[in-house]
Amino acid sequence: MHPYLVPMVASLSLVGCCIEEQILGGFKPKALCIGVGGGALLGFLRAQLGFEVVGIEADKEVLWVARRYFGLLGNESIRVIIGDAIDVIEKFIYHSNGVHEGENGSYLNDGSDENIKFDAIKVDLDSSDATNGTSAPPLEFIRKQVLLAAKLVLCDFGIHAINVISPNRSFYEKLIYEFCEVFHELYEIDVGNGENFVLVATM
Repeated sequence: MHPYLVPMVASLSLVGCCIEEQILGGFKPKALCIGVGGGALLGFLRAQLGFEVVGIEADKEVLWVARRYFGLLGNESIRVIIGDAIDVIEKFIYHSNGVHEGENGSYLNDGSDENIKFDAIKVDLDSSDATNGTSAPPLEFIRKQVLLAAKLVLCDFGIHAINVISPNRSFYEKLIYEFCEVFHELYEIDVGNGENFVLVATM
């Protein structure tokens, strides 16, 4: 398991009391995971913490590998959308609809779960721009309008956690600035591997 996944999960402790109250009230907390990978984070949130999980993955082959070799199972508690994450978030905002699985393994709006809100958004996406080397997240996820869109699908006490691999200082400073413009508080977790940081923003 990637070392940054532990602080990604641990960031939930910032809103642990709110999530516990929700569970005691008979409601499952919800997480939106942008970037499925092998599915470890989605599976842990569902199996160990009882979350309903929606994953967004742009690459059908990645999803196939996660299901075939890493045991990611789709059920009522883990649903996966194949598509562009920013487009999907905008659909959540404008349609406020739930999703159901289509024949191709993607999920489509079906009119359920009106006003869907997530307790946590977890972003684990690398940049596809090879000229800059390995970096995360992709540059488009640093834009203020994208962060504002993410904020709109979070509940009042929600958190936004993002895996960061910074190619340079200016990239990191821009990311920090944009998050601070949109969210109430921002925390930084040094993963300790000399590469990853996890940023955690709160409402």
